[in-house]
Amino acid sequence: MTTPLEPLVIEPQEIFFDPDYDVAQRKLITFTSQSLQMKTVFKIKLTHRDMYTVDPPNGFIKPGEKITVDLVLQPCEWSPEVAEKNKMLIQTLQVLPEDRNAVQDLFLMGVPPMDQKAY
Repeated sequence: MTTPLEPLVIEPQEIFFDPDYDVAQRKLITFTSQSLQMKTVFKIKLTHRDMYTVDPPNGFIKPGEKITVDLVLQPCEWSPEVAEKNKMLIQTLQVLPEDRNAVQDLFLMGVPPMDQKAY
């Protein structure tokens, strides 16, 4: 059985932060579109939104292009309990290039198929 290409190549595949949680830590994530004809819409969800800033948290990627997302861990008190429950989910949809709906509208409509990756 063959599977279709995933809409995005996400690098790095794993994100690690230094154990010094008293300072803000910035990581860059690159999203590269695999599609040659469709736009890719993405949305990033976090279990602890108050601990991070994400810029941009959602958006469009044109066919064959790439963007960089800024992920910043804010200074915080870290514990093993928080670490276990700390997850990031990246949702993606492929849409026609002429589709001008807002990102939020597309995800609210729940247009299948939606690809999801948990980190």
